[in-house]
Amino acid sequence: MAQRILFGFWVVLTIFCEQPCYAQNSVVDSLFARFREDILAEMYMHNGRIVWDNETRESYYTLLSICTAEDLLRYVDDSVPAVRAKIFSGLAEKTTDNMLLRNITDRHKNDTIEVTYAITDVVVERSVIGYMEEYVNWHANKQVKYRDWGKLAANARKERFTLIRGAHHGIIHKDTLLVTNSLQSPIGRLRIISFTLSTLAADGSVDEFRSEDDRLTSQMKARLSRLWSGDRLFIDEIKALDTTDGAVRILMSGVFRVK
Repeated sequence: MAQRILFGFWVVLTIFCEQPCYAQNSVVDSLFARFREDILAEMYMHNGRIVWDNETRESYYTLLSICTAEDLLRYVDDSVPAVRAKIFSGLAEKTTDNMLLRNITDRHKNDTIEVTYAITDVVVERSVIGYMEEYVNWHANKQVKYRDWGKLAANARKERFTLIRGAHHGIIHKDTLLVTNSLQSPIGRLRIISFTLSTLAADGSVDEFRSEDDRLTSQMKARLSRLWSGDRLFIDEIKALDTTDGAVRILMSGVFRVK
């Protein structure tokens, strides 16, 4: 009887101790899945290129702010080249074990698939193994420095910018687009007072419309209803009234792709 009670106590204690670990893994897996989806969304929007926009940076920095080096080891062999490259660079900043990094690069010595990065106006193509080896060398020379991931995630979150509710990485579902009545101001004190909307169809045809407030005109809506997946729309010449001083300011343009 005593043995059965002791065994039951041991089972309960084991389950209790394992629950925090399972919960941690679940959270990290969820954050990784979001980062991976962001990378794939960027590739869809930018014809295979990674632009490292604020949404992707936020999810990446948030993941690294709570995960451990051991967590990242589960993702370093991901099927998406850009994902495994960025996970490896995060691992290099999380671990002090250079031999661990070298073992991973040895495993990826034939990982010559190239990832294209388009940061601002600079386009760079780098193989996954080349990217990994660069970080291994920096790590060996103690050139990889700790960063405040939580602060970086918060900054990226503040800088996120979208003119249309429901758009992510510039991708907008047509159903969402069809129920959009007005643009969303990125800053509370700014009220949009006019903008131009242009569409670019797969056949190369371009249509342009002007609104004298923040609302989509009936002509705009009629054209948007005829867009197909892959068509693009551009919102520019956006003027906004600053309600604090009455000044008229020009907002950053937006580019969207219909899905």
